[in-house]
Formats: sequence, C-alpha cells, structure tokens
Amino acid sequence: MSNSGFTNRPVSISYEHLRDLSRPALGAAAAPWMELPRHTWLGSRHDQLRAGDLDGFRLWAVGNLVDNLGRGMYAEWLVGQALGVVEPAKPRIEWDSADLRYRDCLVEVKAGGRSQSWPQERPSVVRFDIARRQQSWDAVTNEWESFDEPRRVAHVYVFCHHTPEDATNENVADPNRWEFWVVATTTLNTEVGDQKSIGTGRLSTIADPVNWDNLRNTVDQAIN
Repeated sequence: MSNSGFTNRPVSISYEHLRDLSRPALGAAAAPWMELPRHTWLGSRHDQLRAGDLDGFRLWAVGNLVDNLGRGMYAEWLVGQALGVVEPAKPRIEWDSADLRYRDCLVEVKAGGRSQSWPQERPSVVRFDIARRQQSWDAVTNEWESFDEPRRVAHVYVFCHHTPEDATNENVADPNRWEFWVVATTTLNTEVGDQKSIGTGRLSTIADPVNWDNLRNTVDQAIN
C-alpha cells in the first residue's frame, strides 16, 4: 500500500549488474539481505521459461527501484527487515489490512522520494497518502470489515522518505539514504483529523525523523 531504475524504461541487465547496483556503497560487499538468488541458465530459452525463470521475472517486475511501485515495495521490505518480520520464504500479501504485522499491531508503510523515473525539471514535492478507509480485508481471518465512519486501520504509520535528488537503484537500496517518521495512528488522528495526505514538513512537527538503525526502537515506542 505504499505510494510511494536504471533508465526511464525497462532494460535487460545481468544478475551481477543488479547485485552491484544494490550494494550500499561502491566497492562495498553486498549485505546478505541484499543478495539475490543466482539462477543457473541451462538449455534453450524455451527450456529456461518452462523451468520457471523466477529470477528473470523478479528482475523484470521490480528491477527498477526508482519507479514508485518498486521503491514503495522496497520501502515495505526495508521496514520489515528493521522490524524482523520479513520471512524469506513468504511473499508479501497484497491488500491486507496493513503492509506489515508486528507485535500484534498493524503497521502501514508509506514511501516517497524527490526523484522519479521520468525526466523532471525540479525535484518532486513528497506527500504521503493518509486517507481514511471505508473497509478493510484481514488476510489472517479472510474477512472484510466495513466501517460506518471511515478510519485509519493500522496502529502505527511509518513514513519513508528517499532523500537523494538523483535516485538510482544503488542509493534506493542503501538504508542510509532514507529517513523515517514513525507516528502512532492515534497521534495522526489528533494532529491532522480527516486530512488525506501529509508532507515531510508537517510530519517533522509531529515526530522527529530517524534513520534505519533506530527504526525498530522508534516503532516500539510508538506502540507501547
């Protein structure tokens, strides 16, 4: 539910190239959680597809981290890594009540950046969607719930801002190039009411931005 490349259009790229672009810094070894599984190519292209080229599909689908969709999913994963709730063999669940579940709480992750995957005359103004909802689906119970009065379903929001004005796959993948605001939903409701979006300036009057290393402790404080 985030709102939150190499170029402005899809390109063919090797495993080694994507791995290098995902390193936190040039020349640094990739962190274990940034490594992509290697796919062994055997036989003809037809045989490869019949065998299921999942690595190729993942690269094609989300290989451009500068794109809002890819960057948003990466932000969810980055927050999930900080909270220790990402299970390597379990894919993300689309349309759940919130993006992540942590300590019996729902965590909504919102992502944005100043740089886009298309040509820009100036950096984007980052705003995050915080609109209330009229219904939600619980992936655990497989039940829909409708609300007489729209509400924000999550217990806490994590707003993720990718700060570079010239985004690349490499700096999107670097946790140190992000800043995060953690806001309990009760606080958000009090501060902004029915407001449907919020910018980084307003967020900074509600909470101090933190880095990735301090994210888990800050979330813990927000939900205690």
